[in-house]
Amino acid sequence: RMLGAGDLEATAVIRFVLTTFARVERHRFVIATAIGAGVAWATPGWIALVRDSHAVPSALVLSVPFSMLLFGLAGLRMAAALPADTGASWIFDDDLVPWRTARLALERVLIGLGIVPLALLSAAVCWRLWGAGAAAAHAALFASVGLLLAQALLWRMPGVPCSRPWTPGASRIRARWPVYLAILIGITSGMPAIERFLLSHAAAALLVVSLCAWLALMLRRAAIRLGPADIDAAPTIVAAGSAVDAAAGGCETVHSSSASSERTFAPRLQIR
Repeated sequence: RMLGAGDLEATAVIRFVLTTFARVERHRFVIATAIGAGVAWATPGWIALVRDSHAVPSALVLSVPFSMLLFGLAGLRMAAALPADTGASWIFDDDLVPWRTARLALERVLIGLGIVPLALLSAAVCWRLWGAGAAAAHAALFASVGLLLAQALLWRMPGVPCSRPWTPGASRIRARWPVYLAILIGITSGMPAIERFLLSHAAAALLVVSLCAWLALMLRRAAIRLGPADIDAAPTIVAAGSAVDAAAGGCETVHSSSASSERTFAPRLQIR
């Protein structure tokens, strides 16, 4: 309800997504793998957090929350791209939910699960180690970078999360791996080094925070203006259980009782 913030349609999508994340094994696996990868990637930072004296801000220690942020948001976005469990007896028509509402719902999920908890926890650690000023600067910078990452991950998302068949190769890793590698190094190594400098320069910190927030806002506006990456000619319906009777309205149900089709992630009901 807090994530929905009074928008009933957005609240419904958020609850659907959170329920899917909690109940479907493959979604839990993806999110757990992403969290584990973030923890492993930040191993030098964990060691520095335990062993160093922390008299001054350390880039290694600051790399821990940024690593968790990147891997956590990526894991949530990847899980949202997977279809919900087709073994349940429900049906979901994502054509009934406006695309902007679906995007807003996933945006709130990313912020509520992937940014806010880490921002609060890491700010508390900064407060304990380096004082209130460092904690406030870290929280502002961390939140602004998180918002920018979230908008990049939401770029032209196709529709309601967890309601469409998974499309292998949609991320184009082979073609875009230099970009992904640059983002990985920039967020987990570059941003901590930059923050270490900014914690002692308030004016520069305010400038960087404002720039990241502005870029996130511009990216969000551009994504909303362009709309989803692909718009199907017919609404996609994720169905599970028995076959769907679609006689009314001239419908065609794609359904097969063979074992291979039962393993398909998301059958479709297309309206001509």
